[in-house]
Amino acid sequence: MKKEMKDLKKMDEAGSSELVSKEELKLLIESLDKPVLYKLLVDLLYKLGSKDPSIAEEIETIANADQTRRKLFVRDLSFNTTSQSLCHEFKEYGEIEEGKVIFDKHTRKSCRYGYIIYKHMKSAQNASSKM
Repeated sequence: MKKEMKDLKKMDEAGSSELVSKEELKLLIESLDKPVLYKLLVDLLYKLGSKDPSIAEEIETIANADQTRRKLFVRDLSFNTTSQSLCHEFKEYGEIEEGKVIFDKHTRKSCRYGYIIYKHMKSAQNASSKM
């Protein structure tokens, strides 16, 4: 890990003093461990997104495409809760793509849990923080 950080420092210094060739840069990137590479990519995307709104918008679009980041599991519902009333209760946090209360197939009674899928990840995060 220390070697990778030294290599990253060399990359930073290279920008101001010596120029690293494309081949050297590619080898350097390929030599990075996954955690270091991940941190580097996150930092670079953050810097780029902070400076360019179109890149920030693209990052947000990709994040919103992942349904797992927009989905909330809701439990301890009342037996009277319907999918419609569940959506009504959670719509204050953002636009809902889908909301569903789960019912037992045989008894047709509520299992007392369900889920909400928001259209945007921010809505799900907001709702989650209020629960």
